Amino acid sequence: MVEALLRRKELFQEDFLVTVDLAVYESVNSIWKHQFLMKNLDDGVPYVSLLYGFIESGRIRVIHLGEDLMRRGYSLAARNKLSSMMQYSLHSLWNSIWSSLRSTSVKPN
Repeated sequence: MVEALLRRKELFQEDFLVTVDLAVYESVNSIWKHQFLMKNLDDGVPYVSLLYGFIESGRIRVIHLGEDLMRRGYSLAARNKLSSMMQYSLHSLWNSIWSSLRSTSVKPN
């Protein structure tokens, strides 16, 4: 998402992205890092506004994980001895995206 926001806005011109809400926070954090740590961005605020513009227009579709997916992800993380964040990234994220794609009649390649 950050690459598209900072360097390749055309990625959002004809398609959309489905992501979990945590990725929005991570994207804003990454914009902050570009401005204050990497110092390759003068002002991050317009990019945060651009991010929310893409969300409001439907170019970025944000999924909020429900309790059921959180419980399943937690159980899998405990069983596989992974951090819950790692497990959510690997399992719950895919299930959420797949469910969302099915409900919007978009099929992955």
